Amino acid sequence: MKTDDNFEFGQGIKIWLIICIIGNLVSTIINLSLGNVSFAVVKTWITILYVLLFIKKKRIIFALILTLIIVLIIMDLITLGNPIQASLKLLNPLITYILLQKYWKKMR
Repeated sequence: MKTDDNFEFGQGIKIWLIICIIGNLVSTIINLSLGNVSFAVVKTWITILYVLLFIKKKRIIFALILTLIIVLIIMDLITLGNPIQASLKLLNPLITYILLQKYWKKMR
């Protein structure tokens, strides 16, 4: 599949990725202040991956974000036992995927 290494993300996905980065940073700080170190570590990695997605524009980075979100869901189910609250974590990557769809063929 041919990819274009010099393409730019549109303003909508850029704004969304910045919101995701800031939201995950805030979540990391809150989890650290509450003593939830394991959640903070996973959230830190997700934040790093969102920054890399913003810069590198690679599909594998999105797949890693989705994988870590699934890890967070499992951690939530183990600690909270609330499947509805845990499954809400899928909204973020779902919105990201919807916004990435038009760039998907250009991404490596």
